[in-house]
Amino acid sequence: EFEQKNRLIQQTGRPLDSVISMTHQAEREFLRFRQAVALAEQSLQPIDLEGLTLRHQIFLSRLELLQNNPSIDVLSQRSEYLALIPRLQDLVQQSSRVMSMQPIEPTALTTLAGSLDTLGPAFQALSLAAASVTSQQLARQADEALSKQNEVIALTLALLLLLFLLAGLLFKQYQTQKKERLARQALTRELGE
Repeated sequence: EFEQKNRLIQQTGRPLDSVISMTHQAEREFLRFRQAVALAEQSLQPIDLEGLTLRHQIFLSRLELLQNNPSIDVLSQRSEYLALIPRLQDLVQQSSRVMSMQPIEPTALTTLAGSLDTLGPAFQALSLAAASVTSQQLARQADEALSKQNEVIALTLALLLLLFLLAGLLFKQYQTQKKERLARQALTRELGE
């Protein structure tokens, strides 16, 4: 029963961990891409196109997970998610256009940096929503587990009471049989005399 309980906890906890993890990873890669764009925009040196492209591709892969993973379903109806996803899709199109430029135009990079900056608070709100959803689900699971535990305790007490009642009945029957046996022995002695 203990192993079964641990397996259940691990199975129900995984999707919740996954939601927080995916949201955190997407936000982290968003921030890294935003930082890389800001550095490229402000740099007097030639743009590190390879590093910027790598940041962009990693960011896109995290967004893909954020949008197309069954674990995210718990977030999909939250207003934070619903508000952010269309804006992210617009950002993906904008960033893909900028990244496909040869060479990248500084004005396009500046515009992209501005778009990234405006999305920062929305991404942070999504991370907070993921934490909120997770904590609510964990609280619900804890309440359910406590309820089940209380049911087990109540059933155990009922079983103990039943066992005590049966033990009392058996003891009473034993006492009755003992009295009857003693009475028969006494009657047998009287008849034998």
